Amino acid sequence: MHLVFWQPIPSFHQEGFLNLLARADWVQSVTLKVEQDLLADFQKSGWPAPRFEGVCCERIKPNEQPQDSAQHLHIFTGFKTHGTLWEVFGRFSRQRKSRVFAYAEAPSQYGYAGYLRWLKYRWNGYSLSAQLDGVLALGQRGVDFYSSILRRRVPVYRFAYYDQPLSEFPELMHLEQNSKVQFLYVGRLISLKGLDRMLRAFAALGDQEYDWHLTLLGEGPVRRKLQLLAERLGIAAKIEWHATVPAGEVGAYYAVADYLIQPSRADGWGMTIPESLRHGCQPIVSTACGAADLALDSFKLPTEAERMWPTILSDALRLGPLTDLQRRENRKRAEAYTAEAGVDRLKSILTGSMSDD
Repeated sequence: MHLVFWQPIPSFHQEGFLNLLARADWVQSVTLKVEQDLLADFQKSGWPAPRFEGVCCERIKPNEQPQDSAQHLHIFTGFKTHGTLWEVFGRFSRQRKSRVFAYAEAPSQYGYAGYLRWLKYRWNGYSLSAQLDGVLALGQRGVDFYSSILRRRVPVYRFAYYDQPLSEFPELMHLEQNSKVQFLYVGRLISLKGLDRMLRAFAALGDQEYDWHLTLLGEGPVRRKLQLLAERLGIAAKIEWHATVPAGEVGAYYAVADYLIQPSRADGWGMTIPESLRHGCQPIVSTACGAADLALDSFKLPTEAERMWPTILSDALRLGPLTDLQRRENRKRAEAYTAEAGVDRLKSILTGSMSDD
C-alpha cells in the first residue's frame, strides 16, 4: 500500500509515526506532501525540524494531480480547511480508484467565531459525505463532532496524534517526596487556552493539606494580563513564569511536575497531554481538548462548569505529590499513544478488522 499524507507543514510530532509506517511490512511507500516548510514562528517557539527516515517529504506542486490507484491511500489534514491541499483533493475524478480519508481535529466552537466555524464545517460535511471513504478523528470529541455533521454514513474512527516510539520514552526520575504539589502548564499564553479561569480556580482553593506551586512555560500576548490577574487574586507568589524553551528541553519540566494542567476553552488535541504522561505526570484537562480521553475521569475539567474546577484541583492536592508507582502507571497509559500503537491502529482500520467507534 502507498500512503500519501497531505498537510500544511511537516511536524516533528509525526516523525516517529511516519518513520515506523515506512518500515511496516504492509506499506510500500510513505509520502508526506506539504504546503510549505516549517514556519519560522514554529521554529522560534522551539519546534525542531523533523528527521524523517524512509519518508519522502516534498512540497505540493502547482496544479498537482494526485496519484490514483487501488494501492493508494490519501490522507488529507483538516476538513476542507487548508486551501492548497484540498484543491488537490478536488482533482480526483469521480471514478477514482484510491481511498481517501480526512485526518481531522474537532474545530473550536467557542464564542461567535466558533459558531460560524461550526456552520462552515457542517456545510463542508454535506459535500464531503459523498467523497470520503473515512475520517480519522482526533479523540472521542472528534468522533462525536464528525459523526454529527456527515450526511451519509462515512466511517468515523477514533484516532490520535501518535508520537514517539516506545524505545524513545524517557526514563522516569526518582523524586524526593515533599509537601508541595507541583503543577505545570506548557503552551502559548493566549485567551483560548483558558489560563484566566485556571487562575481563578486556584485562587478559590483556600487552605489545603498540601501547598502548591504552578509553573507556566510559554509566551503570549496575554502574559501581562495574567500576571496582573494573579496579583489581584493573591496567588502571584505561588506562580513561576518561564519563557518558551526548545522542545527537547521541555522534558526537564515534565520530569519534576506532579500534574500538567490544560484548561483550554478549545483545543483540537493538546500534544502536551501525552507528552506529560510519558514523563509520569498526571494530566488535568479541560473537556474541550481533543486529548481529554487521556485524562482520568476524576481529572477532567468540565469546560461548561468552571465552578467544579476548584473541587477537582482540591482533590489533586488532597492526594499530594505523586509517588514513583503513580508515575510508572501514568507512563504505562501513554503507551496507548506510541508510534507503534498508531501504526497498528491504522492497519486495523484499513484492513477492516476494527469496527467504527
